[in-house]
Amino acid sequence: MTTDADTKMKLYFVSHDDDDGENYDLFVGAYNPDAVLRYWQEFSDYDKEGGHNNNKQPDRIFEVPTTPPAEPGALTWGDIKLVEDL
Repeated sequence: MTTDADTKMKLYFVSHDDDDGENYDLFVGAYNPDAVLRYWQEFSDYDKEGGHNNNKQPDRIFEVPTTPPAEPGALTWGDIKLVEDL
């Protein structure tokens, strides 16, 4: 069984806009994508009426590379891994 202590923490970018256009984008440090989802939901868990909304699902989650590229320049979306099947 793998625990958090056995794995390396990664940086993730969570992208989400709600139906009203409210932006919930967030960078999250976590050991795995399941934890990313949980941390993001906890951070953005209030709807407009002030109630909890922990069932909110992000539009996309990306694993952000934390090692700089070999050459200076912009990273493209192709350089960033899309996390699937949460």
